[in-house]
Amino acid sequence: ASPKAEDVIVVDNVRFLVNSVHVNFVDDAPLEDALRISSFINAKIVSFDPTTNSYWFELPTRTAAELQSAIDKIRALNDPKIEGVLREYVIIPFVPFVP
Repeated sequence: ASPKAEDVIVVDNVRFLVNSVHVNFVDDAPLEDALRISSFINAKIVSFDPTTNSYWFELPTRTAAELQSAIDKIRALNDPKIEGVLREYVIIPFVPFVP
């Protein structure tokens, strides 16, 4: 599904979802680790990719600063089971111009 327009913000010409964060866990991290992060940042798990053990979380954040604060909280844990914490970027498809 396409993101809601009100959930997409632009900062420094980069589009991302203001209420979504992507967390990549090590391969052997169980669901309980994702649930712990979900509770820690007051978010819900909305998607999971088993090939990378990645979870997408929906947060109640409405500004870039609030989203960055949640990302910083996760990173500050220095959890060895977390390999990366990222914004959910919005890609606009390229449509070639054909005269």
